[in-house]
Amino acid sequence: MSKLLFFLLASFPLAQTVSDYAYTGAKVSAMAGAVVAETGSNWSIFHNPAGITEIEGTHLSAGSGNLFGFKWLPTYNLGGTAPLPVIGKIGFAFQQLETKYSGKTLSKEQTLSLAQGFDLQHDKNSRLAIGYTANFVQWDLGKSAGVSGDGSTVVGWQDSESGFRQAAIWVNGVQQLIFFPNGDRAQAAGAISDDGVWVGGDGNFANNFQAYRWSEATGVETLGPPLQPGWRGATTSLNEDGSIAVGYYRPQGPALFGSGFIWTEALGVTDLNSYAESLGIDTQGIVMSLPLDISADGSTIVGAGRDSNNQRVGFVLKLAPTILGTETVTSIMEVTYYPNPVSDILNIDSATNIEQVAIYSVTGQQLLSKALDGANTVDVSFLSNGVYFVKAFGNNTSTTFKIIKN
Repeated sequence: MSKLLFFLLASFPLAQTVSDYAYTGAKVSAMAGAVVAETGSNWSIFHNPAGITEIEGTHLSAGSGNLFGFKWLPTYNLGGTAPLPVIGKIGFAFQQLETKYSGKTLSKEQTLSLAQGFDLQHDKNSRLAIGYTANFVQWDLGKSAGVSGDGSTVVGWQDSESGFRQAAIWVNGVQQLIFFPNGDRAQAAGAISDDGVWVGGDGNFANNFQAYRWSEATGVETLGPPLQPGWRGATTSLNEDGSIAVGYYRPQGPALFGSGFIWTEALGVTDLNSYAESLGIDTQGIVMSLPLDISADGSTIVGAGRDSNNQRVGFVLKLAPTILGTETVTSIMEVTYYPNPVSDILNIDSATNIEQVAIYSVTGQQLLSKALDGANTVDVSFLSNGVYFVKAFGNNTSTTFKIIKN
């Protein structure tokens, strides 16, 4: 599927602009991606078209690289500028981003840019210029975005005649389209659990652009509370049985300036950085804004983010699988527990008969396993001060919650 879009970028020199997806040119790279200061080179076409007025003569530049340093995201750039006989400077540029896997191109984004910049005022003491860039963007997108562990189930999307994506799932080659409860189409599906039961994808206007999880038995389940205007979300990966989801929420703009999330029935949607820090994990100043995949047991999350200098970085987040719990249960137990923080006796109440509890450290080490025998209290006085996870079991159900020992 191919899409062609046109949009216009206008700027004054040193105006605040944002790169779509890549550093372009040695100068910007040397300045840690500070495209706001990009003037006087061919790469101004992408970020600050007024800046081409500072270029003397005719120039041609070419470059290539890998987005976020990943070899499977190659980028290619070509740009040129020349003076106009009458007014200002003109420029052209070509930019391409590919997604590759095992030597195959899964998707391709190409941008052809035409720019003009001219001075409004120029003397030996000051300079004021204006410029614009006309961008023609084409996407060639693959339709298959995920596959189950045994290869029998594939998820992705179909393209409607109007150009919108329609989430789809193929089981042994038989297609099923995914809809919201009100009959509106679901957006592109990009994640599938290893067992092929659960699907995750991008939000659209039908569900306030929120990330979702879907199964044939439940239909679409929107993840998280309503979003702020202009924000959108997506589920990017699911664990083996779909009980843990990761994804992102972000405003319009680069994905790395959003927030990554982790979701379980017990946790709900939780900011990934906040969750890791609640477990005592040192995130080293990295904002994990774009989680891309989670392991089958839910213990490892990988993705891209930004460091304290807003540099793009990759991350690997190691969690203890016993904390999140990936065993299959028929439902989630509802409990109330108090006090929290707790010093000695923790009370746990539930309509379900609680048969057993276990307490884990933030590293996943089991510190206590106890049968309650109808007495829904647990003595935690032996624990050191800190954060712990309590897991309660009963009638083939379970739930996990966090306590603070003081």
